Amino acid sequence: MDRDTTKTKFRQILLTKKALSSYIANLAEQIKTTYANNDKIIVIVLLNGAKRFTDELFGHINDEKFRLRYLTAGSYNGAESGGKVTIAGDIGDVAGQEVLIADDIYDSGLTLSEVIKKVEQARPHRIRTCLLLEKQTRHKKKITIDFKAAVVPDCFVVGYGLDYNGQYRQLPFIAELDLADQ
Repeated sequence: MDRDTTKTKFRQILLTKKALSSYIANLAEQIKTTYANNDKIIVIVLLNGAKRFTDELFGHINDEKFRLRYLTAGSYNGAESGGKVTIAGDIGDVAGQEVLIADDIYDSGLTLSEVIKKVEQARPHRIRTCLLLEKQTRHKKKITIDFKAAVVPDCFVVGYGLDYNGQYRQLPFIAELDLADQ
């Protein structure tokens, strides 16, 4: 992608690939330390946004005690959260287990809160949350975030797994999307 194209589609690049890699490596160390005395941790990855993030994160962790499972969850249509969360997939048996839910961004909190409710119904020992980004905004649902890589301003962000109508997910950085261009 050339510099002129980047300037027209994005207002600014918020986190470079290098910054993201550093934040994720630091996050991996925090998670390894927290779970050092656990034998098995079920990681529920929320697709599609958190896939890239968790691939890098668990590449750093590199420990078979982390068992990844995947759910598809979301509430966005374009640039707005629709308020209705859809969740698809099976988390399997997590009763009595340590569970870590990995997501791309804490924005409104609607999706993450619904996923937490679903996981709570399966009666795990403990649920923790892990995020690539937390947006500085008034969250509609308050959620305790146990691990996060970075904080971004209250704007619409894309890249590194986050998308706008299926576009920009592949970008190696996090950028503020210029919605007037869309």
